[in-house]
Amino acid sequence: MPPPGSPTPSSCPSSLSWASRSSALWFLGSHAVDALCFMLDADVVKVQAMVRRGHLAAHGVDTADVHISLLEFDNGAVATLENSWVLPSDLPLVFDFRAEIVGEKGSLQLDTAQNGAFRKYAGAGLKTADLLGVTPAAGGRIGGFVMEAIARFVDAVTTGAPVLADATDGLKVTRVLTAIEQAAASGKAVTLAKG
Repeated sequence: MPPPGSPTPSSCPSSLSWASRSSALWFLGSHAVDALCFMLDADVVKVQAMVRRGHLAAHGVDTADVHISLLEFDNGAVATLENSWVLPSDLPLVFDFRAEIVGEKGSLQLDTAQNGAFRKYAGAGLKTADLLGVTPAAGGRIGGFVMEAIARFVDAVTTGAPVLADATDGLKVTRVLTAIEQAAASGKAVTLAKG
C-alpha cells in the first residue's frame, strides 16, 4: 500500500493517458524548435539538456516530467527551451506556451495562453497583437493561428503551392530533439553534424 498522500494512477488527468507513448519534448518541443529556427533564420549547432522524471510516473504516466534545453545556433543566438506536461492544476488553460527573445536592439514576448499574445519592444514602445483571433487572410479565406497553417497545407495539396516547411525542416528538428535526449542522458553537450 502506498504511503498516505501518494499520487495514484487514477489521479492522472485523462488528457495525458496517452502521454507515455511520447514526451512533451517530442509532442510540443518539435514545434518550438521549428519556430526558433524559422524566427532566427538559423540552425542549431550545439545542445545541452537536463531531464527530470518522477511526478508523472507516480501518477501512472511513464514519461518525462520536463526537458530543459540550451540551444546554440550557427548565427550565435542562444535559446533556452522548457518542455513539460506538468502545470499547476489551477492554471486557467491546459497549456502555457511562452517565448521571450532578447536582443541588442529590442525584445519580443509571446504568450499564446493570453489574448494579447504578442508584445514587441523595439525602441518605439510596446506593440501588441492578438495572434489567436480570427483574422482576414489572403484569398478571402478566414485566417488565424491554426487555421492559416491548415489552409497553407490544403493549398499545397490542392494547387501545388509551395509549402512553408518540408521534410528537410522535419529532419532538422528531429536531429535537434535526438541531440537533446542524448545530452540529457549523458550530461554532456552534443554538437550536431552539419547537413
